[in-house]
Amino acid sequence: MNASPGTRAVTRLALLALLLAPAAAAAQIGAPAGPPAGDPVLFGIGYAANAPDLMVGGAVWGLVPGLRGWGLYADAKLDPGDPSADDFFVAGLSPGQIDVQYPDDEEFAQEDRWRSFNVAVVRVVTPELMLYGGGGYATRDVYRQYLDPSRSRGNFGFYWVEDADASTTELNLMVGALLRVSSRLRLQFGGETAPRGFTVGASLVFGGR
Repeated sequence: MNASPGTRAVTRLALLALLLAPAAAAAQIGAPAGPPAGDPVLFGIGYAANAPDLMVGGAVWGLVPGLRGWGLYADAKLDPGDPSADDFFVAGLSPGQIDVQYPDDEEFAQEDRWRSFNVAVVRVVTPELMLYGGGGYATRDVYRQYLDPSRSRGNFGFYWVEDADASTTELNLMVGALLRVSSRLRLQFGGETAPRGFTVGASLVFGGR
């Protein structure tokens, strides 16, 4: 799979951020980056979305004592819109079959439904800032809406079908930051490649001091 220029740029940014994090932390706080080995476990659970397509999701991350400021992040996101739940979705009927059985029906609209699952490495830069970089995969289900000129099918002639041949699974790369607002709240910002968008979120923090 050949990566696009945008994908390569996100990858380089993620690697650069993670490589520079220890030096940035040491320069700012005058000590080795990350919490000492004796610190308690610190982790967060919260909401995460990839705007504008995947607006429902959740994330969890954690820092483990002994890893000196390193941790893991994971999330799952989805598009709440689901044409297959529409009352006028026709299961088992494909666009190819429509061309043969109902040649007068015209394609009226297309809607893509995405889902993504990701993991990343987290690095503490300062007590107020953590960076993460990683990726996962995103699935895209394609649905097409048709119009029956006779109005005998669907809702006044409109109905949905799934185009399984056009559905895809794609590599997703992501990079971002977790910013401390308070001892129990962090905001999340970043970017993703599949679907291309901006990561936003917030998490409740547990553990720590």
